[in-house]
Amino acid sequence: MAETRTIKGEVESWSSKINEFGRNNKGSRGVKIEGNWHNQVGTITELEALHNLFPRGCFVEFQEKKNLKNFWDIDGDIKKITKEVCYPVEAHRGIPESAKTFNEPKKNVDKDILFAVAFKGAIELIANQTVAKNENDAASATISLTEKLYLGLKEKKLQLQEKGEW
Repeated sequence: MAETRTIKGEVESWSSKINEFGRNNKGSRGVKIEGNWHNQVGTITELEALHNLFPRGCFVEFQEKKNLKNFWDIDGDIKKITKEVCYPVEAHRGIPESAKTFNEPKKNVDKDILFAVAFKGAIELIANQTVAKNENDAASATISLTEKLYLGLKEKKLQLQEKGEW
């Protein structure tokens, strides 16, 4: 039995070119849903009408089936659905609060960004100076300079926050 799956999502785009299979008036056309391409097989006339029936921004649902070459093809009809059906709130019920962090910002994001900026700056400064005598000297200099730059950036952020400018 062939493997199947259900796809729900927002139509991002349709391929501009229909791939014809030969002289049998059949072909395939791709549709991009949620960042992934899916393949619709059908008659050339049906495929030409898809972008009008399911325009960019509409929400759809369909079944896909793996073909003999292990590619996924849309199986059956594409249905228009509402955003609420596509992304049901109920889907999040029963999920532990600790697992619902996908939309929450990282707590230490400022710290991570400041550190990354300091580290990159240190590397660039070390690279622009004379070449270190050996790898240990370069590593030590980079670590030391990263720490100085990080602490300086952190202090400047605090000063700006106190002034209400951050």
